[in-house]
Amino acid sequence: MGDIRKVLMRTYTKEDYPSLKQTLIEGNLYDKTWDAEIALNKRIMEKPDSIIVAVVDNQVIGCVYLVDDFIPFIFRLVVKKDFRKQGIGKMLIAEAISILKKHGHKEISLFVDNKNEELIEWYRKQGFKGENSWTGLWKEI
Repeated sequence: MGDIRKVLMRTYTKEDYPSLKQTLIEGNLYDKTWDAEIALNKRIMEKPDSIIVAVVDNQVIGCVYLVDDFIPFIFRLVVKKDFRKQGIGKMLIAEAISILKKHGHKEISLFVDNKNEELIEWYRKQGFKGENSWTGLWKEI
């Protein structure tokens, strides 16, 4: 188990990419296009506070992406397995909410796999609501 007392919440930097990528891979969230180093670097150039990382000993152990170009939402919330159940996910959500409030937003949205009942319940315990089941679709262009 990791030590939560040493967790630092901060914005992502280019130097974080290798450990961020490993964190996403471990959480089965890595996408070679969306999470490519060049894509993330472009994103933080445009919106420096759009990726939040949880760091222990200079290694990313969790992250969350923020998108508030139109509707504010979070995605890619993940914590490495050795650091789960220590409140780090809650800390990442709190940091995301703080940033989105600074941007003038009054709500936050997310998409979750409607088959993952355990994760849906975890988000509900964090105060998220919703009864609809949504399917996200995409297409390469």
